[in-house]
Amino acid sequence: MDKTKTCKVCGEDKPANAEHWYLAKKTGLPDGRVCKPCRISKATNWNKDNPHRRKEISHKYDTSERGKELGRKNAKAYYWRNPEKCREKALERSVVSYREKYGVCPEYTRKHIERSAAYHKANPEWAAERQQAYRKRHPDRIAARAERDREKNNARMRAYKKANPEIRAAENAVRRAAKMDRTPNWLTKEQRAEMRLAYAMRTNLEYETGEQHHVDHIVPLQGENISGLHVPWNLRVISAFENVSKGNKFETEWDDQD
Repeated sequence: MDKTKTCKVCGEDKPANAEHWYLAKKTGLPDGRVCKPCRISKATNWNKDNPHRRKEISHKYDTSERGKELGRKNAKAYYWRNPEKCREKALERSVVSYREKYGVCPEYTRKHIERSAAYHKANPEWAAERQQAYRKRHPDRIAARAERDREKNNARMRAYKKANPEIRAAENAVRRAAKMDRTPNWLTKEQRAEMRLAYAMRTNLEYETGEQHHVDHIVPLQGENISGLHVPWNLRVISAFENVSKGNKFETEWDDQD
């Protein structure tokens, strides 16, 4: 039968083993007259009642050589226990967002953002290639971000239209002029009805799916190397995200960039 020992705090007789007592390293016997649950309860209550003092003690220990060594050892052990989780966290947390969130060197963060923006502006072709490569590697992230920021982007676009009516009017005028110029006179009534049907299909898809769709010109009206006509066989209904990503590029040009 195991030996027992009485705790002076709770007054209970408990077996003298590691489950109920902290054991001395040299003797293997219970260390002290207070059992393990009572010690844990006392420490927990003290930490709760003295948060600032607890923080000071932890900081003092963490900055000591012993604390640093133990911290590195624990961090390495945690990584090998959870490698996938650590890698996912590292991918999700960029350097800039981390510094902005935790307030680490905000001046450096501001300068880093300014330098990055200036480089992208000075090298638009490089920036476009990098953006297209990212879109190709992570279509799921792009779609998730578009869905997450849909309301914010729509609100920003509405604010822009309201604040810059002359710019929006000029863009619409150019678009209407291009469409009129690219609409041939020889279209029949049936063909014009097919064109109206494409826009009706767009409206029905938006109602059924809850997502924004556009009537796209397969060969753009204002393409960089080729211009198409505003005719029924040059129209198709696609998602707004796909149409905005495509821009005014023909499919072969778009595929070459991918």
